[in-house]
Formats: sequence, structure tokens, C-alpha cells
Amino acid sequence: MKSLWAYLVVGALLLGGLVLAACYAPIWYDDAGHYLVGREVAAGNGMCYPVNVADGVCIEESPFIPMGPVQAYPLGWWMRSFGHSMQIARILMVLLSLGAAFALFRLGKVLTTSSKALVAVGLVAVNIQFLTYGAEVLGEVPMIGLVLGGLGFLLRWERGGASWQAGLGLLFWCLAVGIKEYALLPTGLSLVIWLLIRLIGKDRPLKILLLGCAYGLALALTLALLHGADVLGYMQARRSYGSEFLAFNLGLSLKYLLLKPLFWLGTGAMVLKWRVKQRGEEAMMLSVQGAWLVFFLLSAGYDRFGFLLLFLPAIYVAEFVPYLWQEAARKREWAWIKRVALVGIGLVLFGQQTYWVFGKRMLQPELVNGAERAAAGLLDRFPQRQVFLVDQQMALFLPASHRMRLVSIVPSQARLCEKPVPELSIQPQELFLAGPYAFTEYQNCIDWAALRAMDSTLVSGERWVLYESKRMVSIKMIDGFGQ
Repeated sequence: MKSLWAYLVVGALLLGGLVLAACYAPIWYDDAGHYLVGREVAAGNGMCYPVNVADGVCIEESPFIPMGPVQAYPLGWWMRSFGHSMQIARILMVLLSLGAAFALFRLGKVLTTSSKALVAVGLVAVNIQFLTYGAEVLGEVPMIGLVLGGLGFLLRWERGGASWQAGLGLLFWCLAVGIKEYALLPTGLSLVIWLLIRLIGKDRPLKILLLGCAYGLALALTLALLHGADVLGYMQARRSYGSEFLAFNLGLSLKYLLLKPLFWLGTGAMVLKWRVKQRGEEAMMLSVQGAWLVFFLLSAGYDRFGFLLLFLPAIYVAEFVPYLWQEAARKREWAWIKRVALVGIGLVLFGQQTYWVFGKRMLQPELVNGAERAAAGLLDRFPQRQVFLVDQQMALFLPASHRMRLVSIVPSQARLCEKPVPELSIQPQELFLAGPYAFTEYQNCIDWAALRAMDSTLVSGERWVLYESKRMVSIKMIDGFGQ
């Protein structure tokens, strides 16, 4: 009965947090971009990025499509069945995140016990990045769910299981690459580290070497299926993303990790357990954690990459929690107070600002995307006009009476601009609604001198400005003179 209550509490904590995030998490840049691609799949146009909706221009090989078909097509089919709104899309993301939590639970059961695996899920379920990114239309949580699921099969194979378990583990990892292609770097590196640990320990590394070769062939086949023969051309078109994955922003990466005691406590416990037991399964877990850590430290330090380092440590921290729980009740007097205090300390250490942020959003829902809604109001005086956007999240708030044109240059390419580019020039009859990305990432790409500000809004420190082309102003003056 007690175990049933534990499952119900952790399940409610997990589902409740994801549902709150789905309802109240702001729609932001990447979230909106993935949604737009899913909407095109739902409309029967395949995976493409809608640059000009009015003219039906949708680019299939757009760099704006960093979410692979393993997630994009299920998202499109889901939206085609149940509706095209962002809320409908987020329901699917909640379900996929529950699947990722189940994968963590199953992996925890392989390494420890059901009760400790449940605690590990609870530790992750109070993390604001997991809840927020797990409810938004992003690929990180479904991707890490497949990585964890594959790791569970590989560990069963490591313990002497059948070869099909290793094959299924590699299949899961290839599916993870089919959602976020950068997953091939840390997963591949983890096998290399595992092989090195085996060599240093003078253990027979042959089966790990064969596993690595099999994964290399599987990855090659996966990339060929995703992109055909032009894999190099695909990578070349996305080379600007190197500014995110090879940014070496150690300051931001370490700042994120410094505030995550779950990472330090769990990784430390992982290292200690490997040193004491010297088992192959601890070596594999440490290899995966080390590979993802190297990937994060080499990256731009986004928390969307960093929170992926919390899943495996949660399993090792969870090994101590049942002991602390029992110790708190060793003496009956004040037992419940000590346990409440233990839960409170856990929420402070591992939940941090999660429920403060969620509570604030629930009490002030008007502030969630308030800036975008206010910016959409600037268009009320100009019905039936085409609007050019570089801040793609605005596409979900644009009035239905306005046509939309989006930029095809991704922010990582826009940062390389040294002068205005023709693609970002504003047409005479067109409006340009500029927001945060326009004033930062795309600032050098836009010919600001050719624009005239018509109106603006400032909400929660976020500024949006509505522009028109000065050529349009000249046309108006000529028309007025002619009359």
C-alpha cells in the first residue's frame, strides 16, 4: 500500500508539473519553429519550413528544421488527428516526456531497485528545465528518453544478456539521432570512453569494440536514410550551428552546473561506486555521463543541453534517499516533522525555483507572452497586410487577417552578417514587426536606414517595433501629391 502511494505521489508530481508547463510556459523561438514544421507535416506538405505562407513557399532543406523526422512526423500526424493548435502539440510532448520518465525508471530498476528508481524520477520531475522543455515542442526530452531506454538494453547485454538486447539498444540510440542529430556525438563518444576504460583496466575490450563498430555502421545507415546521398551537403548547410555546439562557453556551462547539486552529488556517487565495485555497468554509466559532460562543456552552455546531465546522477542520488527516509523515522517522536523537513530540503536543493516560477505564471498569466500579444495589437490599424518576421515565435500570435513572411537565414548564420542582406529587405507594401531577435541576432543583416518606425510597445522589458519601408512612404507622398 505504501509503495502504491509513492507511485501516485511521484506520478502526480510529474504529470502535474508537465501539465502546468504545457499551459503556462511561454511560446519561444525554437518552440515555435518546431511547431511550424509540425504544422506543415499536418497539412500534408511534409517536413518543410514555411518561409512565405501566402505564396506557398516552404523549404524542405531549411536549416530551421533541427528536429528530425522521428519526432516531426508523429507530431504532424498527431496535429492532423486532434487539431493544429500549440496546446494540442504540447499534449503530445507531455506524453513523450512521460515516456522519457518511464525510460529513466526502467534504467534505474536495472541498476538499483524499483523504489530507488521511483525516487530518481521524482528528483528529475522537480527540475524546471525538464518540466518546461518537456512540455514545449522541442526534441531534447524525447531524445534523452530514447538514449536512456537504449542504455537500459545495453546494460542488460553487458550483464550477459542476448545480442538482440544490444541491437535494440543501438536502435534506440539511432532513433534518438533521428530526433536530434547532435546526439550522435555524445553517444558515439560514450562508447569510445567505455572502450578506453576497458583497455586501462586490462579487460577484454573486443565486444565493446564490436559494439562501437556496429553503432558506427548503424549511424551511417541512419544518416543515409535521413538525408540520402548528400549527407555532406546537408552538414555543410548547417555548419553555422558550430557556433552552438563548439562555442567553448565554459563560463556559462560551469555556471549552470554550479547551481545543480544533483549533478555534483550524483556524478560523485557514480565515480565512487565505479572505483569501489569496478563493474562494467558502472563503467558504461560513467562513460555516458562523461561524454555528455564533454559535449556540454564544448557547447554554448545552454541549459537545454545542461539539464541532460541530471538524469543519470538522479539514479545514484536516489540510492541514498531510502536510507535517509528510514533514518528520519528511526525514533518515532518528531518522525513526520523530520520527513517533511527532508522533503523540503530536497525541493530546495533539486527543485530550486521550479514552483516559484510556475506559481508566478499562474498568478499572472497575462505576462506569459504578453509582449507578443501586445505586439500583435500594433497590427490592428493595418488589416490585410503582409508582415515580415525574423522573430518566428510571433507567427503564432499574428492576426489571421495578415499574411506572413519568414526569414530563411537562421540566427547562427545571421551572426556572421557584416552588412544588410537583400533577403531581409522590406518590400514597399510590407510591414516589418521587429522583436528581440531582430535587434540582436539579425541586427547587422537588416538595412535599418531604409525603414521608418510606425509604432512600438514595451512589455516586461521586451521591445517590439512596427516598421514600414521608406519606399512605401515615398509612394504615399506621390499618391497624395497626385490627388
